[in-house]
Amino acid sequence: MLSINTSRFIFVKLDSIYSYLRPRGVWRQMAIVDRNNFLSALPKFTLAVQLTIMKKIILIAALLIGILFLEGCLTTLHPIFTEKDLVFDPRLAGNWKKAKDGSRVIYRQATSNDLKTLSPALQQNANKIYILEKEDAQSKAKSTYYVFLVKLGKYYYLDYYPAGLKENQSADEFFAIHYIPMHSIYRVKFNGNLSFDLQQLDGGYLENLIRNKKIRIRHEVTDDGNYVITAPTEDLQQYLIKYSDVPEAYSNDNRESYNKIN
Repeated sequence: MLSINTSRFIFVKLDSIYSYLRPRGVWRQMAIVDRNNFLSALPKFTLAVQLTIMKKIILIAALLIGILFLEGCLTTLHPIFTEKDLVFDPRLAGNWKKAKDGSRVIYRQATSNDLKTLSPALQQNANKIYILEKEDAQSKAKSTYYVFLVKLGKYYYLDYYPAGLKENQSADEFFAIHYIPMHSIYRVKFNGNLSFDLQQLDGGYLENLIRNKKIRIRHEVTDDGNYVITAPTEDLQQYLIKYSDVPEAYSNDNRESYNKIN
């Protein structure tokens, strides 16, 4: 009979931050871990169960593996939508040129094949999800994102999430697991059918609200002062609706206009 020294080892539930976005069973979900070394999971005792991450594990992950942030942009651990919130607007689909630097982007309707790394619930809503393909104007680096269009209150918002398409994964698997994808949030305004404006949610504004105790929203602060917004979808939606008409909640320095090419 197997005996375990419980004074040294503990069960740690590693709830995936991707529990909604990623299909079940992709990751190993629970491990017996040395109390003195959280990174020394014992593989032979690993159990395949549903991911349920604890708040402190998120903080440890943020400290140890370096979450990548977009400066000034509001990034969140969880999405601003559930599948019932998704909408599809044909005006967004097509080829676009950014007015500022002439770089081009393509928004297209996703196919079920594009969404294999997402949850079954989202795969069933492929007709309401976009794929964004963009190329940096200077470095020519290409990137791909899942894009989710949501209407909250009287405004439309775009939730961008890095796509896990294999052809875009240049790093090896071990390197890739040391990064946590985040959601970046923008408000979108359509100007007829031939142009639209994007404006970033200002992460600094929300951080100031938190520091001044003017809002209660779930978050963590890393050693280097970065704020990790860990609030659930419902709370994020409430924040967006409440501050939708507050100009300071949006970044004036990161307002972009796009004109349709075809």
